[in-house]
Amino acid sequence: MRKIRRLFVIALLFIYCNFTYFCVSMPAPGFTWLLAGILGTIFYLCCHIIPGRMCGKTVRGLSPRLQALIGGVELIMAVAVCSIGEVIFYIVIWKNTAAGLLVLNGILAMLFLFFLMGNGIVRVFLTTKQIGILSKIIYLLLWWVPILNLFFVARMWRAARFEYEVERNLLEMNAARQENTVCHTRYPIIMVHGIFFRDWQFMNYWGRIPAQLKKNGAEVYYGKQQSAIPVSKSAEELKQHILQICEETGCEKVNIIAHSKGGLDARYAISCLGMAPYVATLTTINTPHRGCRWVDEILAAFPDSLVRFVAKRYNSTINEQI
Repeated sequence: MRKIRRLFVIALLFIYCNFTYFCVSMPAPGFTWLLAGILGTIFYLCCHIIPGRMCGKTVRGLSPRLQALIGGVELIMAVAVCSIGEVIFYIVIWKNTAAGLLVLNGILAMLFLFFLMGNGIVRVFLTTKQIGILSKIIYLLLWWVPILNLFFVARMWRAARFEYEVERNLLEMNAARQENTVCHTRYPIIMVHGIFFRDWQFMNYWGRIPAQLKKNGAEVYYGKQQSAIPVSKSAEELKQHILQICEETGCEKVNIIAHSKGGLDARYAISCLGMAPYVATLTTINTPHRGCRWVDEILAAFPDSLVRFVAKRYNSTINEQI
């Protein structure tokens, strides 16, 4: 159905671009062509403003960026198809049409398609994330080079179309997950951060991950431990926070997702501080469970006195109750 609607829109665009030819070649009452011209102009403007909807694309739930992106994709494709149609059309009517009419109709058709193509290119250029800054600069500098500019437009169109399909599928998957609450675990989830960070309210260490987990039904908490102190002390703070969560929520256990040193803190709390009965699962990300050979090599290259001095200054700076 969407393909049929898209073809219908392209066909109407083609007719509007050649409106001058049809108006002269097919005599009809003046008011008929006047009405057709008004309706055609409204249709043409709608293609500029809401091209995605005109071509049958579903835009409900899409961000304004994605709506603009798919609109640009549809405009570029429509202009490309209409341009091919124009070439074939002119080959057919060339011998039996007055030269003046051919020139006038051709100029108007090229102008109509030029503005549509410009709209589509600007939409894609400003909204796509698949094309980097350097590529966009090259496009701006070389857009006037024949053949090369067609290659740029085709490449930009493919990248934008792929980007739209990926992000739309992601939105649909997220909507399905939210409806089914696939992240609604039996026990709450605790996000345990790594070194050199605290769980400040104005800066989320985990980026958009907690928000996505919550959207999909998860109950999320944070470790809130100091990360610049020894593992044993960080683990003790984590232990107290886990016990507090269990008491407040009435849950028997928690699931832990830990990053970097947070994985060591969680492991210590489980294995050495008696928290095994309170932890259902532990998932670690980039945790140096076997240490870090690179750090060992660096520390071995410096005197122990210097290492202790730096460690002391570092701990005194970071180890604060923020």
